[in-house]
Amino acid sequence: MSFTDALGLLFSLQKPLLLPYNATIGTKNPSKSKIVNVLLKILYWIPLTLFLSIFVTEISLTNFYFDFTIPLFRGDESYIINIVLFIGALSPRIAVILMMCTNLKNRQTFLQLLKEIEMLENRLKPFSFKRKIKFFSKSNIQALLIIILICVLCFPSLINWMGNNYNTKVLIFEINGINVAFATYLMVFYYINFFSEITKIISFIILLNKTDRTFQVLKRISIAKDFIRIIPLMNCVLGQSILLHIIQYIFFCAMILYYYCWLLVDNDLREHISVALTWAAFSVSIFLMIFLIYRGGNKLERKIQQLLDGHRYILCSFEDANQPKSFKFNKEQFQLWRFHIETRLLAGTSVAINYKGYYKVLSFIVIYFVVVVQFKQMTIN
Repeated sequence: MSFTDALGLLFSLQKPLLLPYNATIGTKNPSKSKIVNVLLKILYWIPLTLFLSIFVTEISLTNFYFDFTIPLFRGDESYIINIVLFIGALSPRIAVILMMCTNLKNRQTFLQLLKEIEMLENRLKPFSFKRKIKFFSKSNIQALLIIILICVLCFPSLINWMGNNYNTKVLIFEINGINVAFATYLMVFYYINFFSEITKIISFIILLNKTDRTFQVLKRISIAKDFIRIIPLMNCVLGQSILLHIIQYIFFCAMILYYYCWLLVDNDLREHISVALTWAAFSVSIFLMIFLIYRGGNKLERKIQQLLDGHRYILCSFEDANQPKSFKFNKEQFQLWRFHIETRLLAGTSVAINYKGYYKVLSFIVIYFVVVVQFKQMTIN
């Protein structure tokens, strides 16, 4: 399938982490079919089972998740750093587990989404819709850069722990942290490239509507309907995962703001400049990743609105008496589709994946910071 081929390594690497397996196997023999279904179910659960096993082992062998104290705007730097590290380690692990469970639940919906995209691309192929599939594509380059960057940042410390201060507990914690880093960063760029590839499809449809005079109105309506049918499926498959991803980033940003509040009010920033700059870089990267997700969703939503605006004249209330019944029927059907199918990109069921949704996330974090500062001032007074 050219759509998944265009996603390249991001799609391949996400299979055990985010996506259900896109294979349906059936046989004519009922007994063999049952065996195949059982084997497939086992395969579906292997990634989640492995990750849960590593997480449980990590909890049982290390005391990191228990040896922390929450000082209510009191305490020294070690306590504050411990809280931030605790949330920074725990929230992405829980988010990855929840995303795996969510995508196992939405496995059939995901298969239906891929099928709908494939059918739409096949309908556009007679109009010269093609994808240039290259190994050094944008998605593959991004995946390779993420892998290289995480290896460069994480493996030196891992090798140092293994060489000088070998500790099984620390080693398991570090390895699981690297796995989580791979999963979370690859997921972000998977979302971005998924939106980008869908945007290419709708851009081609819009261009076809403008340039190809042989493109009949009924065919335009039919293809637009096929595309609109994809949007609710995307919201179900990607929207819930994106919401979980954003929530864990918000938790981490909240803890970083908690640290900065303590640092700015009670201490001298210059004494803790290295830690402050490190976490500032983390927070900037988090805001950047959230922005890139919402930017991709905003571009796609604008194209969807452009597609609907291009059909506005078809939805005119004035009817031509000479119009054939088939045309009137398809026009009325498209009107029903437009009013009864969700055409917005949503994370969860309410948070829009566009710039307005991004501003909501920013406003929530800013309000949290203001409340923390005011509460801190009250405790001082």
